[in-house]
Amino acid sequence: IAAGGKVLDLAAGSGRHSLYFAKLGFSVLAVDRDAGALELLTQSKSGLVIQIEQLDLEGSTWPLADRSG
Repeated sequence: IAAGGKVLDLAAGSGRHSLYFAKLGFSVLAVDRDAGALELLTQSKSGLVIQIEQLDLEGSTWPLADRSG
C-alpha cells in the first residue's frame, strides 16, 4: 500500500485491522453489517482517520460500486 494510501477493511468487525492501518497513517474505510461491532470501533478509533459504514456486503447489489481508490 502506497504511503498515505487508502485501505478498505471489509467485514471489519470491531476494527482490529482498521485500527492497525490507521495507526500507520492510512485513511481507512471500515465496513460491516454488524452495528454492534462497528460501535466498538467507533469508541476505539480515538482521533484516527477511520470512516465507518454499516453495509450488507451479501446483497444482490454491491454497495461500494460507485467508489474507487
